[in-house]
Amino acid sequence: MKSEFLSRASRLALAISATSLGFSCPALAASFSTPPNSTTAQTVSNNDSGSVAAGSSLSVTGTAITWITGLSSPGVVITNNGTISATSRGIDTSSSAISGNLTLINNSGALFTASNDAFRINGGLSSGSVTVDNAGTIQSTGNGRVFDFVNATSNTTVFSITNQSGGIIKSSGSDVMRIGGGTTTITNSGLIDATNTAGSRAIRATTNLNNVISLSVVNNAGATIQSADDSIQINGASGSNSTTAARFSVDNAGTIKSATGQAIDFDNLISTAASVHITNRATGLITAANADAIRPGENFTIDNYGQIIANGTIDPATGRPSADAIDLQGGHNGTVNNYAGGLISGAKNGTAGDAGTITVNNFAGATIIGRNGAGVGGGNAIVTNYGTITGAIDGVSTRSDGDGIDIDNVLTLTNYGIVQGTGATGADDGGRFNNSEGLAIGGGTIRNYGTISGAAAGIVVNNDSNPDHSRSGSAALDLINYAGATIVGNTAMRSAPRTRPAMPPSTTTGSSTTALSSATARFPIPTASRCCRTARPIPARSVR
Repeated sequence: MKSEFLSRASRLALAISATSLGFSCPALAASFSTPPNSTTAQTVSNNDSGSVAAGSSLSVTGTAITWITGLSSPGVVITNNGTISATSRGIDTSSSAISGNLTLINNSGALFTASNDAFRINGGLSSGSVTVDNAGTIQSTGNGRVFDFVNATSNTTVFSITNQSGGIIKSSGSDVMRIGGGTTTITNSGLIDATNTAGSRAIRATTNLNNVISLSVVNNAGATIQSADDSIQINGASGSNSTTAARFSVDNAGTIKSATGQAIDFDNLISTAASVHITNRATGLITAANADAIRPGENFTIDNYGQIIANGTIDPATGRPSADAIDLQGGHNGTVNNYAGGLISGAKNGTAGDAGTITVNNFAGATIIGRNGAGVGGGNAIVTNYGTITGAIDGVSTRSDGDGIDIDNVLTLTNYGIVQGTGATGADDGGRFNNSEGLAIGGGTIRNYGTISGAAAGIVVNNDSNPDHSRSGSAALDLINYAGATIVGNTAMRSAPRTRPAMPPSTTTGSSTTALSSATARFPIPTASRCCRTARPIPARSVR
């Protein structure tokens, strides 16, 4: 009896001391409910439940709820119909790893806010799950994140975050969420918002990606994911960008947009064991205001039925915008399927990349356009086209090079549709006037059943990316232009390198004057001393 009395007295003294210092004293782990309104910090474990009724509040100085452990079924369940607020964190765990399940239900009209992280897993979650179902507002009002799960590195954990229509998940000073290991599914039908502070991202994976099984983001019709920087970014820790075997998927029927970064930035992902699948539905918009819309990373597939649009301002140093709709950057490999009704549009190029191989399947009724560059650009490409691929000029930039397809090295093209370059202005890095071609390639295999046209040349074989600006080609050319197909331009085809300044800009626009009829031609790698040969005659004006 004496021992029990001292224990109770000690707890009472501790509570009085903490209160006198201005902090809420956490209760022993137990279920809780309001009303009445409470300012007492709560502690939950096992199968405890916590509820805040509509019109009631749990408003705590410090951390509102501490989760110390849980059970697998059902685990801790927190249901908020009123207001939960904290000057530190809304839900936090101890510095030691815990296990078990926790479910947070934030219903319509409910408010869950914290000055720091709204929900943090501090010491890890060795096994179990976290489920969040939000129809109200969950917000970090200071410099924290809404969901900080980066320390939950176990590959057995399961995270499920659902934001219902009308729901808002918002950060004021940092990323909205950083995922942990295991399996994460994010389903958004409302608003996920990280636009308040420069550099903030909506969804970010910075954990050790070797512990990630999958990350799935579903953005439903009418929903928005938006950020100041990248909306969705992968940048794993401990070298895991190159070793992970995780599956990453984005399925968008709503809007994913960024103010200054990429809408989707997986560029750091270089592991060939990983996979990336991005689906943009007919109602979907993936867009960046002043950067590439998508940097897809390695081993990617993009299925587009909607709009992928990169906008951008003119860079004074280059005289043109630099934003591409899809940019492979240094050398990733993957596939773009652009289906009927799909639009891929870049302020500079539709697709781009310095190296690697991009496979593009552009279906009938689909459009790929570089508004001040190439429709399809990159190091190497395999293109099957039934739709329209356009390289254009924006009419504002002082430097433009509108090629339908511009591939520095090897292009394999099967064309049943339209590939067109519609204009050029200014000069390239070597000081030569830009020209607009249907195809500007280092070499490759061309099978044309449709139309290839350029404001200057239909096809030119050279490599503008040569460091010495020599424009020598990269590979042999194997071309078949089938009956009924057209290759057209002021010059239909040119395979010899051009080391002198190109034609003035005025000659790169206007109607085509020379057409290539049905023919087969095969050219060796062009050099300064060796131009071309044909398998059978081509009309005299076809090759220059």
